[in-house]
Amino acid sequence: MPTIADSMNTMIRETTAPCPHCGKVLPAKAYSFGGSSRTIPDPCDCPGYMAERKAAEEAEGEAKARAARMEMVRKLERSNIPRKFWRAPIRRKDALDTVAKGGGLYIQGENGRGKTELASAIGVQVLRAGKSVYFASAVEIKGALFSTGYKTETEQQLFARLSRPWLLIVDDVGKECDSKPVVSMLYRIFDERDKNERPVIVTSNFSKKELTARLAQCGDESAARAIVSRLFGMTRKVEIAGRDWRIPAKDERG
Repeated sequence: MPTIADSMNTMIRETTAPCPHCGKVLPAKAYSFGGSSRTIPDPCDCPGYMAERKAAEEAEGEAKARAARMEMVRKLERSNIPRKFWRAPIRRKDALDTVAKGGGLYIQGENGRGKTELASAIGVQVLRAGKSVYFASAVEIKGALFSTGYKTETEQQLFARLSRPWLLIVDDVGKECDSKPVVSMLYRIFDERDKNERPVIVTSNFSKKELTARLAQCGDESAARAIVSRLFGMTRKVEIAGRDWRIPAKDERG
């Protein structure tokens, strides 16, 4: 029966050839294709061949590592995690452990305490573990719903984008929640993710009571209570204290 090599008009024959490093005669295969031919000797155990093989393996390893780094950059870009936090350290390992086990976080603290940094750093580690992540701020969600220019997606597409990833990070919840469409979208997102057991990380300046009041400003107190109930039922609260890292210590004293 004709082989694939036959169908390609390639001839392979057994022969011998010297090692290009030490000259030792080795079994070899001669490949002929069209008008060209090539003879490849079997591996040799001489130092020259071993060094060449090691260099080739190292080069292959470097190429794979470079490809992996490029793929990670593409994942980070698709996740929308702010670039400034791509190398942020994990300052709360307990928070990372919670998310790694499928739990959610409600990270609360005043401005400049590192809430977004912590959420982003956890998101990066989740990406490295092979799971999907998406980062969105409350301001961005409002902007997507109330865009005055050319809209690139419908409300249903926005909902799908925020519901689909394994981990969703929503930054600054409570900052931009003064309209029913925003509150309605937040409820749909948190409810969908709760039902499908997909974790969320939320950052906010506000306590549970304060957040309810903020969300109720749109005029729908029932929806506000429902959002906060869902949110606090699917997350563990992590409080971030300390000084405002955006303000140099000397300025705080002055």
